[in-house]
Amino acid sequence: MSESKKGKTPWNKGLKGTTHKPPTEETKRKISEAHKGKTFSEESKKKMSESAQKRLQNKENHPMYGKKHTEESKEKNRQSQLRRNRK
Repeated sequence: MSESKKGKTPWNKGLKGTTHKPPTEETKRKISEAHKGKTFSEESKKKMSESAQKRLQNKENHPMYGKKHTEESKEKNRQSQLRRNRK
């Protein structure tokens, strides 16, 4: 440790785990407004697509792997599809 830092308390002394606070509704709104109208370049879209394909090649990496839909969610999906098909 340098001489200038000796005897000073580190910035993270005594902090345990995460001290992260969830964003307020106002902050979420500001972030949303800042991102409105932005689009990804074709190159970025291609990179994201390739990354997702690689990640999902192994079925164990799929977010629903080993999970099952509840009867309630199945019924919601069924109703959604019925509404969609009526149009």
